[in-house]
Amino acid sequence: MLSAGKMAQVALAVAMPTTMILLYWWYSRSSNDEEVYGRRTVVTTKQTRIEMFVPKKAVGAIIGKQGVVIKQIQKESGARVKFFDRDEDKEESGEPNGQRTLVIFGTAEAAQQAELMIHQIIADIPEILTEEIEVPHYAIGRLIGKGGKTIREMCLSSGAKMEISRLEDFKGPEEPRVVRLMGSRSQIDAILDLISERLQDEENFRNKLSASAANRETRSGQGRQAKEPIAVRPVAVPVEKDLWDSLGDTAAPKQDKLPTKSSGYFEVYVSAVESPGHLWVQTVGTKALQLEELQIQITAFAGTEEAKQNYRVTDVVEGQMVAARFEEEDSVYYRAKVLGEMPDGKIDLYFVDFGDNTYADRRDIFRLRSDFTSFPHQAIECQLANVEPAGGVWSEEAITYFEDSTYCAQWKVIYCRTVGHSSHIHSGELTPLVQLFDTSGAKDIDIGAALVEKGFAVAVDSTNQKAKPTGVSNDGSSHGSQAPPMPELSNGAASDGNQSQGPSNHMIDLGHGGSGS
Repeated sequence: MLSAGKMAQVALAVAMPTTMILLYWWYSRSSNDEEVYGRRTVVTTKQTRIEMFVPKKAVGAIIGKQGVVIKQIQKESGARVKFFDRDEDKEESGEPNGQRTLVIFGTAEAAQQAELMIHQIIADIPEILTEEIEVPHYAIGRLIGKGGKTIREMCLSSGAKMEISRLEDFKGPEEPRVVRLMGSRSQIDAILDLISERLQDEENFRNKLSASAANRETRSGQGRQAKEPIAVRPVAVPVEKDLWDSLGDTAAPKQDKLPTKSSGYFEVYVSAVESPGHLWVQTVGTKALQLEELQIQITAFAGTEEAKQNYRVTDVVEGQMVAARFEEEDSVYYRAKVLGEMPDGKIDLYFVDFGDNTYADRRDIFRLRSDFTSFPHQAIECQLANVEPAGGVWSEEAITYFEDSTYCAQWKVIYCRTVGHSSHIHSGELTPLVQLFDTSGAKDIDIGAALVEKGFAVAVDSTNQKAKPTGVSNDGSSHGSQAPPMPELSNGAASDGNQSQGPSNHMIDLGHGGSGS
């Protein structure tokens, strides 16, 4: 028989291992990690922790949109995956700059599987490249599109990102614009193809425009007779009148507008000149082709028996819109406004798309159908900025030099920039103050600065600029227009600010099809 002491020792020896086993079982069970995926519960009994550094550029790819990718990794591997944001200093934590710490929890097998999946995602991320190309300034609008539509479509289609730089300093309107492209090699190649297509479209358009300009007749006319359009009171058109016979063509002028100061440089034709202080320009673009087509239609209309029988002008109505030839030998009819009747019976006409004048026989003038009058008048009245005439009036020599420098009515493209506006004292309408540049030679020429250099003008701040009349010769005879000079402009009225400042230097971020002359 064992004594009581011996029995107690045996019981203790048996109980201790059992207790240790029970304690280990309880501890291991309480330390189990439990993850639920849908209705499946994954339970592990041994934990492995893996820390790895992930490039920040890969974080988005690993997480995925709304966490889809990282949830899929956890579901397929059975491990828990999360990014660890350290609050302490990066140098103390050992986390390299430009990287994030990713922590994986799970069984050794699950953790290793998750790590392999993450390495595969990182390996599949394409290298992000940056390339820069130069694009002609005039083609930027073609790339951006209306409201940025074209650029967004190109970025969305290719997956690349595009930024367009603005020039910091004034280097002339022919300075190319820098376009920065960012993305993978395939994305950049794709957007380059799209850009090439848009640039080819622009070149095709410009070739068509050049052909149109070459077919235009040089409008030398009967001397310098540019006139300011008269103000015409709108006339209500009775509903019962036939559309083609309406006299709605006596409505107030609908002159087109120049791009604003923020638009930078744009191309124009100078179509008529009274003086550097009073000129007319046409913008070069789609409307120039539309005007050509309109003139073809008007010319065809003027040659019909219907026009000769029903639309020939019999009564002179000031402000009436008519079709007329600029010169008797012209083959083209243009839109014109009746200014009045001369003592010899000739009709005084102002050509609304060119800004010049002529006198014509009423037998060769036809009332315009109303569908020919809706297109905006393409002759835009302007004043040359930053200059005033030397001596107080524009001399005949200054005007001739200005006409030659701007290729007046020769349909040769020059560059223009709106720097401000001034208002007429009498009408209150805003008149653009513009700078003009000839870029056809080896060196860009600021035409206003050239007038100053030649001694024809003095430099002024356009905010205090006033219009000056056409010059008078030493013998007292007047030169130039038979119309009164352009009214004096109010001092500094409605100016857009300091026109000497060049565009700011920053990048326009047009994004991955996200956010755009």
